[in-house]
Amino acid sequence: MVKPLRLSLLLVVALLHGCASTDNPQVVADAFQHAGQVKGSDPIHIPLVKTEGGADKGIDAYQIANLKPDEKPARDTMEGGLWMAVEKVEASYKTSGKIINHDALNQYVQGISCRLAGRYCANARVYLMRVPHLNATMMPNGAMQVWSGLLLRARNEAQLAAVIGHELGHYLRRHSLQRMKSTIDTSNGMMVLTLAMAYGGVGNYSSVVSLIGNSSLAAYGRDHEREADGYGLRLMIESGYDPREAHKIWENVLKEQKADKENRVHFSIYNSHPPSAERQHSLEKLATDYTRTHRAGEVGTERYVRMLQPHIMDFIRDEIDLGNFDRSTQLFESMAEDDFFKKQASYAQGELLRLRGEKGDYEKALALYRKSIADDTEFSEAHLGLGMVLRRLKRHDEAKLAYRTYLRQRPEADGATFIQRYLGTPK
Repeated sequence: MVKPLRLSLLLVVALLHGCASTDNPQVVADAFQHAGQVKGSDPIHIPLVKTEGGADKGIDAYQIANLKPDEKPARDTMEGGLWMAVEKVEASYKTSGKIINHDALNQYVQGISCRLAGRYCANARVYLMRVPHLNATMMPNGAMQVWSGLLLRARNEAQLAAVIGHELGHYLRRHSLQRMKSTIDTSNGMMVLTLAMAYGGVGNYSSVVSLIGNSSLAAYGRDHEREADGYGLRLMIESGYDPREAHKIWENVLKEQKADKENRVHFSIYNSHPPSAERQHSLEKLATDYTRTHRAGEVGTERYVRMLQPHIMDFIRDEIDLGNFDRSTQLFESMAEDDFFKKQASYAQGELLRLRGEKGDYEKALALYRKSIADDTEFSEAHLGLGMVLRRLKRHDEAKLAYRTYLRQRPEADGATFIQRYLGTPK
C-alpha cells in the first residue's frame, strides 16, 4: 500500500499547483496593518446561522465558525504525507523566477487575503507570480499563488478579493484532502473495474474505465469549485466588500472565451471548474439576494489602480507576448470601455495590430496610438508605436516627428541610438 499512496500523493501535489510561503512576522504584521487601512468603512458583521447545506439557503449555507482548516495533520497520516509533499513543492517557489519581488504590491495583496481570512491570516500565505493568465491556486497548507494575469483582469479590489476569497474557501473546507482521498479511491476503484470488465469480455475496456474515472474526478472538482465560490462570497461580505463585484470578473472571462477563435475553451464533463456562465449566474444570484436586505460594502477601485500603476505596462506586454490576438484584443477593448488603464489599453490594441501587420492593421493602429496620446500627451510608448508604424507606411516626415517626441520624453531609452540614426542626428 505504500507505493500506491506515495504515487497518489505525488499526483495530488501535481494537480494542486502551489506557491512559496512566508514566516516573516514583519510581513504578517504589515499585512494586518494594511488590512485595517484598506477597510475604509465599517465591516459588515452578519450573524452566523447554523444551517445545513443547500443552495436555497443563500449565503447562510456557507458556515465558517465550525471549520478547522489550521489543524496540521500528524505526519503518519495520509494528509500528513500530503502536507510534507506540498511543503517541498512550496519551498521551490521561493527561488522561482516568476515571483514578483515588489514589497508594496505583495503586502497589498497579502493584506486583502488577511482582511478576508481574519483569524487565519497568518495561515494564508500569498505569493504573486508573473504569469499572464487568469489564475490563482491554493495548496492544502495555506500557500496561495496569485498570477499577474488575474491582476490585469480584475477591475478593482473587490473583484480580486472574490478570487482570493474563493481560494481561501478551498483552504477552509480542506478540499485538497477531500480530492486526494477521492483520487486514491477512484484509482483503486478503476483497478477493480478494469479487472471485472476484462474478465467479463467487455471490449476496449480500458478507455471506458478511463472515461468513468476522469469524469468522476472532474465532477468532484466542480462541486468543490462551487462550494469555494460560496465561501468566497461570504468572506467578501464579512470583510466589507461589495459581493456584487464577484460575478463581474466571470463576465469578462466569458467575453474573452467567446473572442478566442483559435484556442476556444470547451467546457465539458471533464472540466474541474463549472462553466463560467454557471458561476457568473450563481454568484450574481447570491449577491443580489444578500444585498436586498444588507449594505453592499466597498469596491476599492482607486486603491487597486494605484497599486497596479507601477506594474501595468509589464503585465500588458506579457499579455501581448502570448500572441493570442483575438482574446487579447477583447481584454484590452474591455479595459478601455471600463476606463481601466484606458490609455494603456488603447496603446496595447495598437501594438497587437502593429505586430500582426495584416491589411489595414497599420491604419487602425495609428488611430489607437493617437487615441492613447489624446488621453495623455506624455505617454511615450504611444509616440514610439506611432513612429514605428508611420515609418513602415513610409510616411517619414510624420514618423520622425513622432520619434523626436519620444526621444524628448525618453532620451535614454533602449533603441535611442538607432532612432537617432534614422533621424539623421547620431550621437
